[in-house]
Amino acid sequence: MSYVLEFVHDLSLKDFNSAQAFIDSELERYYAEEAEPAPAFEAFIRGITKKFPDDGEPEDSPWADAPIRGNFKSKIGMVSLVSVDYPEVYKFIILGANYIGLSVLDPQLEVLYHPHATEYPRPPQHVIDRLTALQNAREPREKRR
Repeated sequence: MSYVLEFVHDLSLKDFNSAQAFIDSELERYYAEEAEPAPAFEAFIRGITKKFPDDGEPEDSPWADAPIRGNFKSKIGMVSLVSVDYPEVYKFIILGANYIGLSVLDPQLEVLYHPHATEYPRPPQHVIDRLTALQNAREPREKRR
């Protein structure tokens, strides 16, 4: 089962429900058109795929649906992680997206990570515990090769 994150480039959406409603209103257009990603999405895609390539090497890739460029259209975007077992990818995605002005929605937790937030909503403790355990259990990439 993959773990989905959604993206919008609209700073007026200040909470999860309004951002999710916006995404829902754009889904029909998202699937119907072949629009190019907005410039902020292009910058985001370059940044995350530079650090975590989406070149089709499944044993090292966190992406469930590579290449990810096709998942970003004019107003919204989505990525699917293989699982939440990639806490460093999750954190990098959120911080990177927010840095360039994108809001990130985590529909599984019903959380919006807004670029102008002074603090992020705290995920439920069981999610924090799971991410911490996974991060502590993972070996560095160099040791796995």
